[in-house]
Amino acid sequence: MDVYVLDGNLETIGVIDNYQSLIWANRYRDIGDCELYLGADPDMVELLKIGRYLTREDDGMVCRIKRTEITTSTDDGDFLTVTGYDAKDLLDQRIAWGNLISDGNAEEFVRSLVDGSLGGTASAERVMLKPDGTRLLYLDTASGFTDVATDQVSNANIGETIRQFCSKYGWGYRVTLRGGALRLAFYRGTDRSSYVAFSPNYENLIGSDYSDDATGLGNVALIGGDGSGASRTRESVGTVAGIDRVEFFIDGRDISRNISFGELRTQYPLEADGGQGYIYRGQDGDYYMMRLIDIYIYDAEHLAQLQAKYPSGTVVTIDDKEYYELTDATIAKFNGTFSWLPTESLYMYDNIYLSYLLSMAYAKISEHGEKISFSGDVDPNVTFKYKQDYYLGDIVTVENEYGITRAARIIEIREVNDETGYRMEPIFEYMEETTNG
Repeated sequence: MDVYVLDGNLETIGVIDNYQSLIWANRYRDIGDCELYLGADPDMVELLKIGRYLTREDDGMVCRIKRTEITTSTDDGDFLTVTGYDAKDLLDQRIAWGNLISDGNAEEFVRSLVDGSLGGTASAERVMLKPDGTRLLYLDTASGFTDVATDQVSNANIGETIRQFCSKYGWGYRVTLRGGALRLAFYRGTDRSSYVAFSPNYENLIGSDYSDDATGLGNVALIGGDGSGASRTRESVGTVAGIDRVEFFIDGRDISRNISFGELRTQYPLEADGGQGYIYRGQDGDYYMMRLIDIYIYDAEHLAQLQAKYPSGTVVTIDDKEYYELTDATIAKFNGTFSWLPTESLYMYDNIYLSYLLSMAYAKISEHGEKISFSGDVDPNVTFKYKQDYYLGDIVTVENEYGITRAARIIEIREVNDETGYRMEPIFEYMEETTNG
């Protein structure tokens, strides 16, 4: 496994093949890393500077060098340890400035967050450039996911927000090198569980560590929104009862009811813009209304809540997803007299505002689930081959020595190449139980 060294312009300036060891950990929805350990000399120290990149021909991950360490010994010689982090780490260098909202396609929303914070629609000082002045990172072709997001993102870290969306919808994300620039893409692994399996019985799983952890469990959430004391807006998610019920609180104060006319018009276009929105001038003020509005239905509990609050609504299916459709619905009231100013403020009504609260609550519920993890040493030469029969992010079947068999997603592949040879250590995230021996 040769390691290529690239400069800041992503041009190859060296190849390393005489290292003592290489650890290459690629992750599905988290930031990967690598560690290169080799003999130190002036040329290597000069070549492997912080800010340069490490790549391999047989793997798409691009690592940016962020730490170097030289150790010297009269007995053992001098050694250089170089640590790099997946170029996905670049996304953690930006935040979403202001309050950004989504009520539509989740992938499109996340891509717009990236583009607006470091890409083509970002201000000049926020765009990431190479030393030669050209763009460093671009959005790759959209994957076309149909997942729906009803979210507000307020001053949040872009990388952290991406990982939250990936966790919520089962996506992975990667930054690869193509055409002299870095390309960000979202993807889903393929379900290969019906024909790719790892088990001691197949002699392709050498050893394993299994963990079932319910210490951080939470299945009923109370989320608090705007207001204070008894007048604070509150919503709950979860119906588990008795001893299995584990409650926790979510502070959703960052989700604001106040929104500018420009933001609202972008998210819920007026009829003049080809949408369903219109302005209604009432005796007690001016309102932003919708001829039709579709509220994404998270589950049966959420549907029951919507039917109780808005009994005139109907359930509709759009792109295989269910929505609760309201007609001539008021979604916000102007704080003053409507004047077409994009900055004028409105106050959102419950039918929209509570959707943002519920989206946060459902995301937090998923983070507080029972954590079942599995890692093991896989024989790379028996039965199935990495990058031929399965890939990072794929769903496979895993069975340990105690007969626990489940479908599991490969969320990390850790490759090690050292004096003992090559070995691969995948980490699996269990999805659903198929057999329990």
